[in-house]
Amino acid sequence: MRHKCLPDVAVPDYDEKISKAMKAAAYDGGGHDMLIAVENHEGRVYRVFATSGLSEYIGAVGKFQRLGMKDKLENRPTSSEGYDSRFHF
Repeated sequence: MRHKCLPDVAVPDYDEKISKAMKAAAYDGGGHDMLIAVENHEGRVYRVFATSGLSEYIGAVGKFQRLGMKDKLENRPTSSEGYDSRFHF
């Protein structure tokens, strides 16, 4: 799983929890990249994860949900702004 923080966007205090959760969700299954955006307190995307394949994506989504985060794109049939999920608290 690859990730990057976006420049000039505030990193929230909960970023360390997200880093630990995503490290645990890493799975080398291969496949089509799926993008997961994470919002900061202001509702701006500050970090993006690229999961490799559906298994890693589903694992990552589960980790975000267990942290208590919600996916703004959960009930949408297509991606939005290039993201497959967009998580926030």
